[in-house]
Amino acid sequence: METISIKDKNGKIYEFEKPEFECELLKVKNGMIYGIATNHQNSVCSFQWNTAGSIYSTTASSLKGSGVRNLTPVEPKWYEDENNFPALVKFGNQKSFDTVDYYKHEKNEIWNHQGGYYKPKEIRLATKEEVLSLYYKDKE
Repeated sequence: METISIKDKNGKIYEFEKPEFECELLKVKNGMIYGIATNHQNSVCSFQWNTAGSIYSTTASSLKGSGVRNLTPVEPKWYEDENNFPALVKFGNQKSFDTVDYYKHEKNEIWNHQGGYYKPKEIRLATKEEVLSLYYKDKE
């Protein structure tokens, strides 16, 4: 999936699926994303979206293609939200679990407190059922 994104002055990144229409995201200010797109006459028109990707306003009366010009946000990966740590994860098909403590964005690595790390594609979050089975196993 191709994406487009823009960063605000605080470093927060807003990422969206690349839309079917041509557009360019230019600036984020006061909770709005400002950009441009072309209409059916190839005229450049300004747009405003809220940070969730819903169209807010436009100077365009008509655009190439059909449909509303909303942007579809890309859902962040579980490991990109620091509130999800620490987390219980499984590596591949192994039966054992590991606890991971944080994600290093610049290296795309998920680290544990012992200094070990995983690449995100190598692990997955433990399911609720797996966590509960571990909890009840300890109680036996």
